[in-house]
Amino acid sequence: MKYPAQKSNTVATDRQSVARYISDAANPLVITPLVFLMVGWQFCATYSELFSIVSLALIFYSVIPFGFIYYLKSSGQINNLDIRDKSKRSKPYFFTIGSYLAGSLLISNFSISWNSDLWIIATCFFINPVIGYIINRRWKVSIHSAATGTAISVLYVMMHSTQYSRNPIAGNVSFLFLLILLPLVMWSRYQLDVHSVPQVLGGALIGLLLTYGELTLMMNL
Repeated sequence: MKYPAQKSNTVATDRQSVARYISDAANPLVITPLVFLMVGWQFCATYSELFSIVSLALIFYSVIPFGFIYYLKSSGQINNLDIRDKSKRSKPYFFTIGSYLAGSLLISNFSISWNSDLWIIATCFFINPVIGYIINRRWKVSIHSAATGTAISVLYVMMHSTQYSRNPIAGNVSFLFLLILLPLVMWSRYQLDVHSVPQVLGGALIGLLLTYGELTLMMNL
């Protein structure tokens, strides 16, 4: 028989485990390639186009940045993969920005039918980490929340673009999934005690509003 204190500890541990699963699954290094997959699905891309784009996104937006962060942890330069210390986020930011720039340039020059929208999306994924770094110098916002907010804005704007043929089911399913994911991500980062409520809200708003503004501006150039 479990006493109240034991039950409370068990519930707290379960919440931490669920929060960790959500946080890891919705890591920005996962969300970014997922956005390209969702947009490609919505644009009715061929399997070869999807494979090429998502592969590039995985390499430059996920594998290379994660490898560097893992190296920093292994060498003792950071204490954990969450990089909770704001002062130690600069080096990962700089490296990630460089990797994102290379990936964005390669993806932007990829020859496919919806290339004009593709370069805009790739440009956003380069600009946002730069702005995130500037903000991080003053305020440690949640990058997880910002990345999910960015994904929502990308899907929303692309759903309302009429330049190419669309798969409305793909767009609606992807958009709904991200809308449900955002509050879960915000909760998980708060539950893990990585960020405060203002930090997760600030990250989400920055991702949503900044990306929407960037996409709207570039699509009207």
